[in-house]
Amino acid sequence: PEELGPLRELESELPPELESRGAQELRDQGLIVTDASTPRRTWQTLRKLAAALLLFAAGAFSHILLSQTPKPAPGAAKSRYVLLLRSPSDLVLSVEERAKRTEEYSAWARELRNAGKLELGERLADATQILGSPRDSAFGDARERLTGLFVVRVATYQEALQVARSCPFLTHGGRIELRLIEPT
Repeated sequence: PEELGPLRELESELPPELESRGAQELRDQGLIVTDASTPRRTWQTLRKLAAALLLFAAGAFSHILLSQTPKPAPGAAKSRYVLLLRSPSDLVLSVEERAKRTEEYSAWARELRNAGKLELGERLADATQILGSPRDSAFGDARERLTGLFVVRVATYQEALQVARSCPFLTHGGRIELRLIEPT
């Protein structure tokens, strides 16, 4: 109401063609709607509003679904694998070479532990006793012997394979048997 007073005073001072020219420009820009175009423009506006509301609702629904999806506990989705290190049975290392390899394996194991993948890594003593065979043996397979093991926890078999392939044991002629540890 306060603005109408000064506008009414201006109305008497404006030439009529200026008013009609300004009104036409406002109609062309869609800022003034004439009675004939009102239903069409209202329908277009309603369609745009409905589309925007549907997009918003879809986004909100997706967010709700994703936030309600139970997340696995840390480490729960990961499987455990054992890397069984097998050396040729005739392999004999000097004290220096054994120390050098032990440091190499320890550095590799530290990297795995820092990445949250290593659960256990142990060297096994050379003495062995194989039980349950037709002839119990203190030597087992004559071609190779089990010399160590690592237990890793990773998400996939491919990741376990990648870990096994990165083990320095392979660069020294050893073999690694990779086995999934099944939960019991």
